[in-house]
Amino acid sequence: MYDAIIFDNDGVLVGRTPFDTLREAAWTAFESMGITDPDPDHVETVAVGTTPEELTSICSTYGLDPAEFWRVRDDVTTQAQIEDVHAGRKTLYDDLAALRSLDVPLGIVSSNQQATIDFLMDHFDLDARFRTAYGREPTPAGLRRKKPDPHYIERALDDLGAETALFVGDNESDITAAQAADIDSAFIRRPHRRDWDLEIDPTYDIRDLHDLVPICMAALWALDLVSSLLSRGVVSGQHGPRCWGHDHDDHSGTTHCSASIILPGRVILSMTSPVLIYDGDCPYCSMAAVALERLDDIAALSWYADPVEAFLHAQFDAQPFAMILVDPGRETVYAGRSAAQELADRAGTPEIVGSLVRQNYETIAGVVGSLTRRGRDPADYHDQYPLAAAAKPSLQRLEVAATADAQTAVSSATDGADAESHSWGPNGQPRYLPPISASRTHGVIGSTA
Repeated sequence: MYDAIIFDNDGVLVGRTPFDTLREAAWTAFESMGITDPDPDHVETVAVGTTPEELTSICSTYGLDPAEFWRVRDDVTTQAQIEDVHAGRKTLYDDLAALRSLDVPLGIVSSNQQATIDFLMDHFDLDARFRTAYGREPTPAGLRRKKPDPHYIERALDDLGAETALFVGDNESDITAAQAADIDSAFIRRPHRRDWDLEIDPTYDIRDLHDLVPICMAALWALDLVSSLLSRGVVSGQHGPRCWGHDHDDHSGTTHCSASIILPGRVILSMTSPVLIYDGDCPYCSMAAVALERLDDIAALSWYADPVEAFLHAQFDAQPFAMILVDPGRETVYAGRSAAQELADRAGTPEIVGSLVRQNYETIAGVVGSLTRRGRDPADYHDQYPLAAAAKPSLQRLEVAATADAQTAVSSATDGADAESHSWGPNGQPRYLPPISASRTHGVIGSTA
């Protein structure tokens, strides 16, 4: 779970300043320093995106002191943005209300001037929402420390006491700065970035601030479930929960654990027990499988297990990529939202949580699909289906495989070194739990097929 979320400002929380405003401010800065006919290219360079080296070179052309010129430039630019705010040309995005659902400390790190950020915080009454807010100092040193340098992000992390934060931005420099600070990143596709081609991979690719809610919700569920399982002895380990069983390689360079977790020593299930088929790469679905360990009569089997394909084709005449609960006793197959709701009901989950799972199934699945790089959307199977006669002969192999996974888990519980080597990522995190640092995204979170 993330213990803080830090945001870029312009283009993320507040609308971007029009370039014409910035260019006019740059002209005014030159005129204030006695330069009435500067090179238009110099004006545009100073207006946005300049570097300390470019600033020094331009100022030398006109015999200006870089520090003094930059202070004037920043003062004029801040005043121009204040005027834009008062005129209604620079406003908050209308999805900031989504931040009320994020139960973690929030901060701001912007490459805009500190004076501009201070004004925006006061004018839009943002102090109650954000515990810390950094712009850059109006100096060449401040210019050098802006993103992609992680300087201000690291200061914000210290202020928030955060170690596993998420940074949300709309520029590649934001993603680079987050990576340099060793935290996850989310690239937000505001209208001005809707079709932007990135040359660097964020952890998440989101449409708006609402998409942060299921990201954090999935992480919270993971933490709560693992904490509960640890307290009950369902999982154990020197560093945290383990995932025992078979691995598979998705050719992305990461080996994913795709087995169920089971209470060591539990009684092997009967051949008529329900079986949960889930995506072994999916943190949410893995959590569902783990949660079911409180139920003594349900086994869990990875969607990638060999017998699953035959069963699904016999049942659906297809291999839908979805969470499936097979109950031979009831001769019923639950899929997608219906499976999530049935799991919640059987596990005694409060109704409000069960409804939340059912109503947000695609959003949650989309989040974890992007997070785990599985590169596909959940199939549109969400009903209860009678167990097909053609699928019944496949049940035995399905149940045998699930029972074999249970036996493997019990055996592996005594082999900590082997389990450790199969279940932990490069940062010491369980492979089936978010966040997965710097994972490649293949779509927009929150979209559905």
